[in-house]
Amino acid sequence: MGTQGVKWEKDDFTICEAIKKHRGKLTHIAKDASINCSYQTLKDRVDSDPVLTQLVSDYRNHWVEGGLDKAEDVLMTLMDKVDEDKNAALKSAMFFLNNLGKSRGYACPEEKAADRMIQINNVERPYHKSDRDPA
Repeated sequence: MGTQGVKWEKDDFTICEAIKKHRGKLTHIAKDASINCSYQTLKDRVDSDPVLTQLVSDYRNHWVEGGLDKAEDVLMTLMDKVDEDKNAALKSAMFFLNNLGKSRGYACPEEKAADRMIQINNVERPYHKSDRDPA
């Protein structure tokens, strides 16, 4: 993408329009004809500008939250359709919720148990005589 050795210069308005068009997906934005650069070049530019960083974040968060809402809707719809085959849709919705819905409390039971074990192991225990170095 772009011409190697030629400085890439795009104005903020063009970049903002591409961010909106591609909903914050940097790989798609970099390939856009109005941008035409490598992913890393675009990422470096976005990371160096707080306004662009916030815009990308806003679009990404909107997309994730919308997806979580849709996945939750699928679950609710499937719960109401007891007589239909719901295996594929249920597995897809659970995968989405387990991976992107952690902020809403969705996680695999194994992950929750592992998190509890980490918390338990990180608690400092009182000094015990068996902790002494053998002299």
